[in-house]
Amino acid sequence: MNRKSCIVKSRNIAFCGVNTQVHEVTSPVEGMMTNSTSQFFQLAPTCSAHARLEEAEHYFLLGNLDEALATAQQAWREHPQEPDVFRVLAYLHMSRGEYQPAEQAARVAVQLDGMHAASHATLAQVYLTFNVQQMARQTLDAAQQQFPHDAALLVLSADLHFRQRHDLDGVAMATRALEYSSRNGYAQALLGAYYLRQQNFRCAADFLTGAVEGYPLRWDYQRDLGIALLHEQQYRDACTRLLSALQLHPHDESLQHYLWYALHFDESPATWYWQNSFFFYRHYGLGILLHIIGYPAGLCGLLWCIALVSTGTYSSSSLPWALFFLLGGAVLLFIANSGTSMRRRKGVKFEHALNQAIEQANLRWQTPGDSEQ
Repeated sequence: MNRKSCIVKSRNIAFCGVNTQVHEVTSPVEGMMTNSTSQFFQLAPTCSAHARLEEAEHYFLLGNLDEALATAQQAWREHPQEPDVFRVLAYLHMSRGEYQPAEQAARVAVQLDGMHAASHATLAQVYLTFNVQQMARQTLDAAQQQFPHDAALLVLSADLHFRQRHDLDGVAMATRALEYSSRNGYAQALLGAYYLRQQNFRCAADFLTGAVEGYPLRWDYQRDLGIALLHEQQYRDACTRLLSALQLHPHDESLQHYLWYALHFDESPATWYWQNSFFFYRHYGLGILLHIIGYPAGLCGLLWCIALVSTGTYSSSSLPWALFFLLGGAVLLFIANSGTSMRRRKGVKFEHALNQAIEQANLRWQTPGDSEQ
């Protein structure tokens, strides 16, 4: 199923586009460090602080936010009227979780270069980063009247709609963004997350593949793509994506659990067991309910059987019912426990078991040519 058919299912909207880039910030601390390409900040060709901001970008991509900010501040002292300087400063303050200086820098960028959509997009992104939704809406509404076809503003508006649970409006806005930017990783990530929530895993995988291509260092995009592929029974590809996500974010417990399932689903003798476990891992509440039913049922059946045997009346018609409660309770506990107990599997011991499972999977998937080498 291609992306166009995924979109048309929700709304009859055309699908085409040209390329532009938008950088998503989903949390104040980690959101901006999402791209592994050699260029992250979008600088105007006429930017007077180009060399200094490229130096700040270099530090930023290395993860050295202090040096990146110091370099950008030096660019500000050297070029106090350059809008790109303030847009970069806003991004850096967002990545450091600093709301007030980020907003101030973005507002100065709008004052210096209000005829550029990127300035308004930066200010809106600051508000979205820190979840100031009312100000984000006001900023986007005003900017979109001036720049109705700007992909950056459209995708930021889509993000805001999704956050406010206006899903159909979010789908429409993200789709419009893709009309102008067919490789917009931000819009693809939003649509991929939406279809993942809707359990339309084929569409989710399609969009999230594009999001990962645009943002290869976003561990959550890698994770979501792996989950979608896991549901599509593409276990090897799911393992690859989930393992990439784990390398970027090694201590996320749910990510470890999903990788564990992906590694075990192709073990044909035990596939049924792991699929059952995965179901109750995802539907944890149902598993707990079966536990609540299974424990007293099994205990009641056990005590009933003991009473029948001790009184010598085990041949009576009551014995089948006692066995029914005993075995029924045991079955309920067995089928639910494999999934509900997974959430308790964590720590160094589980990480060691996970590493062993990865090694075993590598051996299973090794081709004859690989083993000869």
